[in-house]
Formats: sequence, structure tokens, C-alpha cells
Amino acid sequence: MTLDVASLLRFRQSCKYVYTVSLTKQLWLNVYLRDITAQHLPFAPYWKKIDALSGKQLKDLILHTLRLGLSSRTSIAPAASVTWVRLVQSQWLLVASSDDITSVITLWSVTSLLTSNTRSPAPLAEAFLPAPVATGKVDVVGSCVVLALELCGRIPQIEILSIVKTLFSRLQTLHDLAHLLFLKGDYLGLSVANNINIPCIVNWKELYIIKLRTLLDLQGGAAAMYMADGWIAVLRRSVLEAYTHDGHHYTT
Repeated sequence: MTLDVASLLRFRQSCKYVYTVSLTKQLWLNVYLRDITAQHLPFAPYWKKIDALSGKQLKDLILHTLRLGLSSRTSIAPAASVTWVRLVQSQWLLVASSDDITSVITLWSVTSLLTSNTRSPAPLAEAFLPAPVATGKVDVVGSCVVLALELCGRIPQIEILSIVKTLFSRLQTLHDLAHLLFLKGDYLGLSVANNINIPCIVNWKELYIIKLRTLLDLQGGAAAMYMADGWIAVLRRSVLEAYTHDGHHYTT
């Protein structure tokens, strides 16, 4: 393998097959030997041994280690900008910072940000994502915070993450979905699925889609969507529609 990591991350966005191959463990073991071991970089600590990691977990740890190595060798931060911010229960601040290829989602304590005596307080947790973050939705269930983040890479996808005890955990990855409008429990509301402009509901746990319309929307799709008490409200350019949970259609 002759591609450096930056080129590999760009190349993996070219098609679904390359993206799938790029998650194989053997590929990232080769990267580990070439870029981590050969350069004597301190590998990011993890509670599992390398042999027990999946290809995706190994990839994330290698990227994290390489970023730490870059930061230790240069004072110039990688070019990135804040693409999404959300305040959660007046206690935590979620911030997504993206460059042209990847993103970092960080969790901050609002109290620490307001009272810290240092100029650069540390985040409570962070997670790395394979594409820029376009938007996101948050749902709070008891003590668990669930995030749905829309990534705008070459292949559109939705990442479902949870935050429990200030730790990020990846719950699901959904491909070919875009224009995220809401997250409610196990359901996502979207305006585009499989490159078709039809409002739909996706159950991200059981992995099924309910299409709310059978024809393409020539008005430009859903501008907003909301779910409550078994009903789904969809706002289009000049029409407000209501649907039952099974997709039966009523117009108001």
C-alpha cells in the first residue's frame, strides 16, 4: 500500500465498494505498522488489545494517534471550522468541527467553560467521524443523550451516537440518507432517501423505512417534519400535511 492516510481517506469516498474495503482490519494493521510503529508514535490507549479491535475501531484509533502526533510536531492546527453546535439540557455543549475530509464531535461542560481559569479547557469527551458534519439532531431519553449527525461526504450517511456518563458510543451508521429533519426515539425524519426526494421515516434500530409519499415532490421536498403522539407533521412549501404512524396520509 503506497497511499498515505490523507489520500486513503479521500479515495475511500469514491464508491461504496472502496469505502467497505477501507474498513477491513488488515488494511489498517498495515497502516499501523507503517505509520505508527515505524515512526515510534505513542499509540492511543484503549481498553481492548489490537487483536480484539474491529477494522473500524482500529482506523479511528490510528487517525486519533496521527492527529496527536501532528499536534506534537507543529503549532499550526489543521484547518477546521465549527459546523454544528447544540446546547443540551443547559448543562452540556456539543460542538462538531469539520475540515474537508473528517470531523470531530466534542462534549463540553457549560459550567467548566464559564468558570475555567485556563484559556483552553479540555472537553469531557470526543469522537472522530469520517466526513464533515452538515447538521444534527438530539434526543434525550432518561440519562442517555442520543445524537443523529448527518455527514456530507461523497456517500451521504447518518451517524447515530449516544452519550452515557460523558462517553460517546456509536449505535448505528445509515447510508444513502440526507436532509435530516428530526430525531425522536427510534425514528428519524428525512427528506431524501436513496437519492429520491420523498419524505420518509426511518427506524434506525430495526432498519426499515416508511415512505410518506409515493411520488416525487416537485415542490422541493419537506422543509420541516415533527413527530408526536403517533402523528407526523410535514411542512412543504405551501402545504402542511399530517400522517398517522403507519404512513396513512391526511392533508390539513
